[in-house]
Formats: sequence, C-alpha cells, structure tokens
Amino acid sequence: MMLGLLVALFANLIALPSADTALSFELELLLNGQPIHWDSGERARRNGNRFRVEDPEVPLEVFFEGGVLTLDLADYGTFSRPHVLGVRYQRLGDPTSFGATVYHDPENPAQVIRFEGERVRGGDLELTGVPAQNPFTRSQEGVEASGTVEVRAEDAAGNAGSTITLDLDSALFAGLERFNLRVQLTPQ
Repeated sequence: MMLGLLVALFANLIALPSADTALSFELELLLNGQPIHWDSGERARRNGNRFRVEDPEVPLEVFFEGGVLTLDLADYGTFSRPHVLGVRYQRLGDPTSFGATVYHDPENPAQVIRFEGERVRGGDLELTGVPAQNPFTRSQEGVEASGTVEVRAEDAAGNAGSTITLDLDSALFAGLERFNLRVQLTPQ
C-alpha cells in the first residue's frame, strides 16, 4: 500500500511543470525616453517592473495605453527569430517615416521588416545584407498609416519573434509628430 502511494506521488511530481521552465524578466517601456505604464495580465506574476512567467513557450502579451507588445520569451536571448523591440515614427507632412529596432541572430538574420494594418500602405522594408550591428534600426519613408499598425521582423522563412502593435489613434500618440517607443527587456 505504501509503495503504491509513493509511486502515485512520484508520478504526479513528474507530471507537474518544472520550476526551471519559469522565466523572470525586468521590463521597461519608454516613450521618448519616459517610462509608460504597462500591464502583463494574468499570465505573468508582476512585482514593479519585474515579472515571471511559468510557461515561456506561449508568447506574453503586454498591454499599454497605445498598443500591445507580444513578447516571444522562449526565444529571447538566442534570437533565432528576429525580435522588434523598438519603433520610431515621424510625421512631418509627407512622407511619414517608420523605423524598427530589431534584435536577431546574424546566422539567421532578419530579411524584412513589416509595418502592417488595415490602413497601412507602403509598409514592407526589405533588408539587403546582414546588418553588422545587433540590435539594428532601419527606417522606411513614405508609409501611409493610421489606426492599428503591427511592426514585426521576419527571417527568410517568415518566422518572427517579439512584435509591437500600435494604435496610432490612441490618446498616447495623438498629436505627436514623432515618437520613439523602446522596449528594455532584461532576463533576471
């Protein structure tokens, strides 16, 4: 009887998720150098700017007033898929300019940066050659955009890591002729 109980207990312990799969990070989201409030929802346990996720294989959505970060935490650090961790925007008449800061593995580099949405035109930026620096920032002029814009970078196979989705009509961005949104994500 005791042996059967021990076997059942051991089997249950094996089935439980390992504490080693949990990951902790510190996140700072900056708009023009100033921190902005964010919320990680119920999937992450948050303490100030630090959060912990039990299942890093599922991308974590982080919400802020003007959009959503979709963080690919399982790939963060290896960057086998390109990650967008910054967006620059400038609207000084025509043309409008968008830029993205991308982290990637030079062995599997980003091939294209996409600025997409229902009201976005001219938003694909093909990259030529492997950028020498990591991270790197590239800009695309002449992008027509309003409303929701998803910014992502893809490798040759079309794989993307972390992305940023912005609502240009939100109060956070309304009236701004230019902005620089930057994500600082540090494993703990």
